[in-house]
Amino acid sequence: MYKHDSIIYYETPQNSDIYFDDQPLETMLNSSQPLQIPSPVDIVRQWFEGLVMTKAMEGLVVKILINNYRLAIEENREAEACLILKTALSETDYPAVDKLKALIALWKLSQVSAPDESKEYYSSAKEFFNQSGNEMDENSRKYWSRLLHSESSDIVLYSLRAKAYDEFEAGRYAEAEKIYLNLIGHKFELPGTYCHLARVQLLMHDENAALKSINCAWKLRKSAVKYVLPRIIFLKILLLMLDNRNPIVWIFRLKSLVADDSVFLQWSIESTIKQYELRLSSQNYFFLLSLAEALQQNGKTQSLEEYDIWTSRIPGI
Repeated sequence: MYKHDSIIYYETPQNSDIYFDDQPLETMLNSSQPLQIPSPVDIVRQWFEGLVMTKAMEGLVVKILINNYRLAIEENREAEACLILKTALSETDYPAVDKLKALIALWKLSQVSAPDESKEYYSSAKEFFNQSGNEMDENSRKYWSRLLHSESSDIVLYSLRAKAYDEFEAGRYAEAEKIYLNLIGHKFELPGTYCHLARVQLLMHDENAALKSINCAWKLRKSAVKYVLPRIIFLKILLLMLDNRNPIVWIFRLKSLVADDSVFLQWSIESTIKQYELRLSSQNYFFLLSLAEALQQNGKTQSLEEYDIWTSRIPGI
């Protein structure tokens, strides 16, 4: 709560934003109660903050998002942006270029919020371009053609990753390792691919190789999608425990990440932990199983409070 010229508001608006002076003057002068926060001039900011929006205002937000979907990524609003774009596409007949932009925005946004759906949106965008490309000007056709063509090569790499997972599930770890190394050679989603590689190498009991892979993933962490970073740290914790070293610093890092709802995603890691049950203390073994479960579903971190290693503090902090 803050006070300015004797007017009390609940929250301080961000310094970089401009807000409407939309409070009635008489109310501002006579009321001793905190007033509602003023509305931001930026209509996308209004939408981000969950303020009441008319249909016309939502339409403007859609137009902005299809031309700059990265605004939603910067605010961690990928899922909300996908919803408003899907609704708009079902209710409005857009010109060809705008419809293609909306499909591409959905494709790109869902790569973060719903990776499986992103492939469907890519296919829809590509099919729509093939059907309606002649309705666009030449520069637009060339631009979208390059964008969609560049993704075609990525589709092959996604298929390779799926094949590697099938090999992993079947217990053919050497074959999976070869595919992951091939993907790394193509620089495909490196932080996540190094994570997959480290998991397979651990199942092959090649801990030195797994350590090198996870260190590579950590060096590239800035380019990792949000759910990958906790996995990198998890594997670091596991490797430290196997080396009888204290992982408290990494646990401390991990605790700061799980406050973000977007880091939770299903992950097949339990079989890897069970491979090392005899090498781990009983406490560490069950902690790792609980931690693995907690990283896959929001709301499960409370179960970690029963472990001293989770609740302990770093000396001096």
